[in-house]
Amino acid sequence: MTGQILNYSVQSNSGVISGDDNQRYSFNGVDWMESDPPRRGMQVDFAIDGTSATEIYAALGARQSYAYGGGRAKSYSKKKVTAGVLAIVVGGLGIHKFYM
Repeated sequence: MTGQILNYSVQSNSGVISGDDNQRYSFNGVDWMESDPPRRGMQVDFAIDGTSATEIYAALGARQSYAYGGGRAKSYSKKKVTAGVLAIVVGGLGIHKFYM
């Protein structure tokens, strides 16, 4: 089944998914099968075990759009290069840290 993550708490290592069937399914971090942590709003594909979601994967295309926190992979790369140049030129002033 597919759905969307409504909430995920790192402290409790648990969250809630809203399935396409308009039901809510709880999940634990051990059921998350991706290397990147789950994020609110992420589209997922999962199996159902009663009222729990298991074997949860990011839906196709969701991995790329959440690579750097909300689909900003290209702009993040540009910021990284700019911050590197600032670090080399005026690194002693710490301007590159404020830029990031």
